[in-house]
Amino acid sequence: MRRRTNSIRLPALTVLILVCVALIVVSGGGGLDAIRGVIAAPFEFLSGLISRGNSAVDDIGDMRRTYEELTQYVADLETTLAQLTAEVVALREIGADYQRLADLVNYVSQVQNQEVVAADVIARDTISALRTISINRGGA
Repeated sequence: MRRRTNSIRLPALTVLILVCVALIVVSGGGGLDAIRGVIAAPFEFLSGLISRGNSAVDDIGDMRRTYEELTQYVADLETTLAQLTAEVVALREIGADYQRLADLVNYVSQVQNQEVVAADVIARDTISALRTISINRGGA
């Protein structure tokens, strides 16, 4: 059995060398350009996985911080969060004001055909829950 294995090695090596030479000759002439992308795709995928793994390891190595640095980082994040929350509240108030003013402009455009008369407030009722005022124009 051992002798048979040895007798197959030499012809197999010869065939493999001939295949390699043939591939080198064909690729030199541009004959393998069509299948180069198909052959390279799995290697590119593996290369991408390895490079992403390396960058992840590098990122982990950069994240070594002391407890005090992390505490300061958390404090900075909380400050930024508070500032952004205040900004959101202010922007919501501006949005509500805008909507109220837009509604008033829409109301004014709906009642343009009415006559506007200026009047002074001559009395206020601050005792009752209705909060009424008296003006010096018009009549009932």
